[in-house]
Order: sequence, then C-alpha cells, then structure tokens
Amino acid sequence: MIAGRAIVAGEAEGEALVTGESLSFWGGYDFKTGEIIDRHHPLRGVSAAGRILAVPFSKGSSTTTAVLLEAVRAGTAPAAILTTGVDSFLALASIVAGVMYGRSFPVVALETGDFDSLESGVRLAVEEVTEPGIESCCAPLRVPARPKACEAENEEQRQNSGVSLDLHCGLPPTRPVATNCERNRRDDVQ
Repeated sequence: MIAGRAIVAGEAEGEALVTGESLSFWGGYDFKTGEIIDRHHPLRGVSAAGRILAVPFSKGSSTTTAVLLEAVRAGTAPAAILTTGVDSFLALASIVAGVMYGRSFPVVALETGDFDSLESGVRLAVEEVTEPGIESCCAPLRVPARPKACEAENEEQRQNSGVSLDLHCGLPPTRPVATNCERNRRDDVQ
C-alpha cells in the first residue's frame, strides 16, 4: 500500500501506465482516442484511456483541463491520474467533469519515492476505505478522501483552511454546486 494525498477523491482501478516525463495534454493527448500523441514523449502511441496514468505533472496550462474534460465526455480519459504533487489543472478537469457529466476521476499526489516505485502494466486500485485510527483514505494507494476543510466546524474555518474550491455554475454564490469535499455531482442540481 502506498500513502498519498487525494487532490480529487474517488474510486478507480485499471492497469498502470507510468512515465517519468511530464505530459502536455494540449497537442500531446488525443481526447478522441485516449492516445498519447506527443511525438517527443516516451509513451507516444500508447492509450491512457481507462488506465491509471502516473505522470509526475502536466506540462502547459489550462488547456490541460479542456483536453481532459473532452476526454471524459468522449469516454477516453484515464481512470485516475497519479502525480508527484498538486496539479490544479488535472484537479480542475476532474471536478468540472463531475459537475458537467457526473463523471470525475481520482487525482492523487504521491511522494516522489512512492511514485518512482510504480510500474506500467501493474493493476492498481484506488478505493475508499476506513480503518480505525486512520483517516478515511483510498487504498492500495492510501489516499485521504476528505481534506481537513470538510471537517471544519463552521464556514469561516472551512474558508480559512486553504483547500476548498467552489464551483458556482450560474447559481448564487451562497449555494455552491460542488466542492472538493463532495464526490461526484449533487443530485439536486440539474
């Protein structure tokens, strides 16, 4: 089991696709097929669709979010993404996909040593479990499922925790559609 941090919590399983090279999704990932198409990337020609993609970090900008969002819509996104740190563009793609399509994917940050121990072709599972004395987590990539902000006693504490992200999709600011503390989309929002 590997301990990590859930940037976007969730459950997934699939064959690992591991690279030590960053990936530019804009021009490097074909959202229609899930294939890595960056001609300079070592995984060129390999499909990440439905697999657990382990990439140290994304390369580029907000276009990463757009490409991954289209891949989720097309059914060609990775089942989960493992990184070596918080990647806001990967996280945003998953969060928005959950709001727009009701389908998000886990984004998990691992310590560099744990990331380096991963191998392509190995079957991985990210699933939420609870054990006495351990925070709610995902295993075997033991990832906290809820940031501390979710356990804040009041709105002020939650806002001051620095880990909350609210999406407001046209609703009044007092009624968030989704936060990183929620999984998937809310049933009461159409």
